[in-house]
Amino acid sequence: MRITIKYIISVLLILSFVLSITMYFDIHVCNDIDILSDYSAKIDKFIQSGDPDNAYKIYKQMDKDWNVIKERWCLIINHTLIKEVDVSITSMGHYIKNTLFDDALVERHKLLRLFYAVKNLDKIMPSNIF
Repeated sequence: MRITIKYIISVLLILSFVLSITMYFDIHVCNDIDILSDYSAKIDKFIQSGDPDNAYKIYKQMDKDWNVIKERWCLIINHTLIKEVDVSITSMGHYIKNTLFDDALVERHKLLRLFYAVKNLDKIMPSNIF
C-alpha cells in the first residue's frame, strides 16, 4: 500500500512538472509570435503607405529579434517550421530592400500562416504528450 502511494505521488509530480514546462513554453511561444506579428503589421503599414525606408528599419529590428527567438524555439518547435519562418523573414527583407513590395506582402502573409501553424499546431501540449 505504501509503495502504491509513493508511486502515485511520483507520477503526479512528474505530470505536474511536464504540464508546467509545457505551459511555460506555450506562453513564451505565443508572446514571441505576437512580437513578430506586430513587426509584420508595421512593415505592411509602411509598405502600403509607400515608406520603404521605415519598412526596412522595422524589418531589421524584426530580424534581430527573430535571431534571439529562433534560439529559444529550437528546443520546442519543429526545425522545419523554424527554417521556413527564417527563409520567409529573410526573403521579406530582400524584397523590401529591392522595392519588390508585392512579393514582400506575400511573404508577410506566408509568415502569418506559419505563425498560426506554430501557435496552434506545432508545439508541446498535453494533448501531444499523451
